[in-house]
Amino acid sequence: MTSVTFTPDVGGDNVTIDDSDSATTGLGNGGHRTRFMIALAQFMKVVLWVKNTAALVLGYRDAAATSASQAQTFAGAAQAAAGIPSYAAKGNYVFTVNPGATGVAWSNALTLAALMADALSGKTATLTHTRPLIRYVESDQAGAVGVFQTQVEGGSFALLRNTAAARDFSTFVAEHEVNSAGRHLFGGAVDDALVKFKFLGDIKVDGNFFATTVTRSSDMTLKEEFSPIANAYSKVRALRDAYSVYSRIGDDTGRREMGVLAQAVAEVEPVLVREGADGKLGVDYDGLGVLLLAAFNELADRLEQRT
Repeated sequence: MTSVTFTPDVGGDNVTIDDSDSATTGLGNGGHRTRFMIALAQFMKVVLWVKNTAALVLGYRDAAATSASQAQTFAGAAQAAAGIPSYAAKGNYVFTVNPGATGVAWSNALTLAALMADALSGKTATLTHTRPLIRYVESDQAGAVGVFQTQVEGGSFALLRNTAAARDFSTFVAEHEVNSAGRHLFGGAVDDALVKFKFLGDIKVDGNFFATTVTRSSDMTLKEEFSPIANAYSKVRALRDAYSVYSRIGDDTGRREMGVLAQAVAEVEPVLVREGADGKLGVDYDGLGVLLLAAFNELADRLEQRT
């Protein structure tokens, strides 16, 4: 249990506030609703005592100072004597009782849950810092699981997934990043400054995928180990029973589709078939079109030889 006693020697009324469920001193079990203002009043008395003490010490300083440098020296000593940490370079910090309840200190890392509770409900909050971030830790999980972080750094916003067993983001994956140029990177993709959206990994869409055009990368500089498509006509003929019009299982819309059976295609040309993460087979219809093109030219060659 942690407690703070506002003692008379620092301006308090000897009031104790703690984090227990005590009906007289505790902030737990709803106690914060009745004792928050009491604690705040005691804190303001301590602040007033500090202010008066500082004023008294500063008065001694002014009386003893003979130059600006001497005044600065005495001010530091007076501040230390009053127990007030320096506020230099402490913009956007808050003044808090330290974790051991033995003194006060400046902090920029307060726990939102402990300070704000439901105070942000229905309101807009602005988090200002050189590297503002919010970390989400799921307490009923362990290891790398259940720890995420949103942050803004270098002009970019990122959603990070922790992958370190210590849950400290010593290793992580940037699952979604919006950089300063407005480009979106997903799944740990690296920005190439060429496209608006870039994904790393497979994408599955349960439903229709509409696009103005779909272009498959096919530049010669991206390929190697070329080999001709042999017996294309025979392969296409072997698929004469593999295509049909059908309904998809689980689709209650009544929609009909046209396609081929992946298992049948795999028996004829395995390079056209892919297995998904769920174990289901899919067909490379772009490649199937190339097989049809090869079959057409093979048949055309035969016809030309006869004429």
